[in-house]
Amino acid sequence: DSIRSCSISSLFDIPNLQKYARWFSSVSAGIMSLTLIIIMSKYYGKFAVNMTDWENYKTQLEYENTLTIRRYVFEVFNFYSSLVYIGFFKGKFNGYPGHHPLVFGVKMEDCPPGGCI
Repeated sequence: DSIRSCSISSLFDIPNLQKYARWFSSVSAGIMSLTLIIIMSKYYGKFAVNMTDWENYKTQLEYENTLTIRRYVFEVFNFYSSLVYIGFFKGKFNGYPGHHPLVFGVKMEDCPPGGCI
C-alpha cells in the first residue's frame, strides 16, 4: 500500500493519467511481488540443494526425499507468505490515534474499513 500510494501520488500530477493511477499502482505492485517471488524461488532452490548436500545422505533415495520436502516447504512459504501476511498480520499492529508504531521510521500500513482481503 505504501508503494501504491507513492505511485498514485506521482501519477495524480499528470492530468491525462489520473484515471489510470489506481490501475497502474495495482499492476506495478503485482509485478514487483511476482518478480520477488521468482527471485526468491531461485534462491530457495539453491539453498535447499546446499542444505541437502551439506547433510551428506548415504543413499540417493534419502537425498531426493529430503530435497523434495525442503523444496516443497520453501516454495509454499515463498508463494503463500504474502497471503498469510495480508490475512493475519496486516492492519493488526497499528496502535491508536496519536501513537502509531514506526518501522524504520515509517508508519505501518493499515487496512481500509472494508478489510484487507
